[in-house]
Amino acid sequence: MEYEQPLRRLELARRYGRPVREPIVGLSTADKQRAEAYYNRIVDADVEPGTI
Repeated sequence: MEYEQPLRRLELARRYGRPVREPIVGLSTADKQRAEAYYNRIVDADVEPGTI
């Protein structure tokens, strides 16, 4: 499952995601690439815990 790693990160951060439904329509290739880029920027951000 492609969501396993982000869910594990949530668990490690003591946060828990909720179940989601399947999308009504899929993302275009450009939208999917943009969403992945945003996600990677968030995951890779060098932020001290508790500073947000």
